[in-house]
Amino acid sequence: MQRSKKLIEQKIPKLLFQQSVPAAVGMLVMTLYNVVDTIFIGKGVGTLGLAGVAICFPLVIVIGSVAQMLGVGFSSIISRSIGSRDCQRAEKSFGNFLTVSFLFGITMTIFGAVLFIPLLKTLGASSSVFPFAKDYASIIIFGTIFFIFLAGGNNIIRSTGDANKAMQAMIISSLLNIVLDYIFIFELDMGIKGAAWATVISWIVGVIYVFKILLGKDNHIKIKLSDLKLNIIIAKEGLLIGLSSFVRQASSSVMMLLLNKSLSIYSSDIVIAAFGIIMRILMMVFMPIVGLVQGLMPIIGANYGAQKYERTRRATTLAIKVATVISIIAFIIILVFPDFLVAIFSSDKLLVESSKNILRIIVIGVPFVGFQTVVGGYYQALGKSKQALFVSMLRQVFLFIPLLLILPMFWGLNGIYIAFPVADILSAIITFYIFRKSFRLLKEV
Repeated sequence: MQRSKKLIEQKIPKLLFQQSVPAAVGMLVMTLYNVVDTIFIGKGVGTLGLAGVAICFPLVIVIGSVAQMLGVGFSSIISRSIGSRDCQRAEKSFGNFLTVSFLFGITMTIFGAVLFIPLLKTLGASSSVFPFAKDYASIIIFGTIFFIFLAGGNNIIRSTGDANKAMQAMIISSLLNIVLDYIFIFELDMGIKGAAWATVISWIVGVIYVFKILLGKDNHIKIKLSDLKLNIIIAKEGLLIGLSSFVRQASSSVMMLLLNKSLSIYSSDIVIAAFGIIMRILMMVFMPIVGLVQGLMPIIGANYGAQKYERTRRATTLAIKVATVISIIAFIIILVFPDFLVAIFSSDKLLVESSKNILRIIVIGVPFVGFQTVVGGYYQALGKSKQALFVSMLRQVFLFIPLLLILPMFWGLNGIYIAFPVADILSAIITFYIFRKSFRLLKEV
């Protein structure tokens, strides 16, 4: 609790900087890993390897969405408990996070091992891409439980106000992944399997470090064996709050499934590979914003729990301004240098040209992404599960997926591209209307 005192006392700009910069750095390093991973696969395995990873991307998103659901949900309870000085509730929430994460991890690993082959076929893997997708997915699935503990545990560390330790865990895992990628793909000639093993091993090492922080000598939250006992009330609250994170990321998986299906109908493997690169580039845009929101949420949660509503408002307003500036800068860079960004991942001239033209259309709505991301985190930090869920579902479930199904019927492949900016802009407008109304009600009492 002493470690987290600064969350409700320190000046907001300085606090947001101290909390968000380590989170953003950690996310950027993770993005760097994804970039380097894609480069290594593109150079060391080839275009079909890139397409195979792109096909598996929805499976990875589902694993990540569960990790974020548990991490964000339970860390929201912990940060609000810290603000209200309820140590016992914070400890029970941490214990329930560990128990629920273990149950989800084991269940998903079993189902994934049994069903991953039909899943890959459903995701649109062609006969030439399927062997690569199969080799990659068959290994990644067995790292599920480790990734849940790694990503979720990072949120728990951050909820106590220790953003630096959470950053260290992300950096260690990501840098190890890059090193192992090079060794396994180029030195040991393990191909796509090498990329998968590098990822799983780095997750395992990352989990060891996270558990050392959470449960070691200088542990962040004291925990007793009785805290591991499933508490239905706490578990339900954590899952409901985190549900919006799950929906946001899991709907990305559904989106990628439909996107791959649509691309297989209207285009070819080269365009699917192009989208694999484009998704990596967009991650470079979103990760700093996600890092900002991760740093913001403990601040909002602790101050809201302490009934310091004006500090909650100031922190949220500042985060929206910073996220919008990041979004606009990223939009300009991508619009001006698309060929340079795409060429980082592949030397295939046809792939570079295809990716460059698609990217310029897709990023039109990027300047609006930062605002909506902050608002989603704001509702989660307050424990407003219904509003958080709606905001999370708005862009991808209510807007993008219907647009993805409808627009190609009229404009073919161009309709797929146009669906991205239209969904971004419409969702930002609707989110602004909802947020403005509720934000006004948050007054100091």
